[in-house]
Amino acid sequence: MNSRRSFRKLHDADLGRYARRGNTFAILVDRARAKAATFIRIALARTYGRGDMCTSEQWHVVPCLTDTGTLGILDIAHGTAWDTGLEAPPEVVDLGVEGFVYAGANNAAAGLTVKTTDHDGQTKSFTPAPKAPEGWQQILLPTWRGWDPNGRQYTHTPPELFTPDQWVEPKLVANELMTCYGEPGRPRTYLTDTAGWDKSWPHGLPSWVISGFEAAA
Repeated sequence: MNSRRSFRKLHDADLGRYARRGNTFAILVDRARAKAATFIRIALARTYGRGDMCTSEQWHVVPCLTDTGTLGILDIAHGTAWDTGLEAPPEVVDLGVEGFVYAGANNAAAGLTVKTTDHDGQTKSFTPAPKAPEGWQQILLPTWRGWDPNGRQYTHTPPELFTPDQWVEPKLVANELMTCYGEPGRPRTYLTDTAGWDKSWPHGLPSWVISGFEAAA
């Protein structure tokens, strides 16, 4: 392994061992991953108005590199795709990007197994492949890569980094995409709903986020 590209393929744990031994390429990739993760975590927080997206709790949010080089958001549970309009830093390639969506790549919880019954009455299990808009690439951001550029341990993005004056309104790109449940999502025009957890939004709701009561109406 004698190039930065070769170290991009390593798991964080293996990369860290090389970095601690002083390998220049490993150190560069490790720092780049931290920078990219910081950008994505803060961008997601400013888009959603909360600091815990793309975590084990909010696993359905998948960061993507759009075909125009901006940060995209794919909601694999609802089948929607959104463009933040924020230019993604080149360091996202050090986290890893894939041309197809593998739901469990960011968090194993997203790799759901779905059971179906065919016309012969046989039950079959499969892991659905959610779809992203043409030309989008999934960014492989693991849950342990947090917003803090000085470390890997995940912590929620602090509220002072996504105050209302910093919010980013996303643009809806696609609806009714294939979800992680093996079926197309329903049409929707809002980014997400609170599902009754309104207190998770420390600064109130952006106009593109609706309450659980509105969603149920």
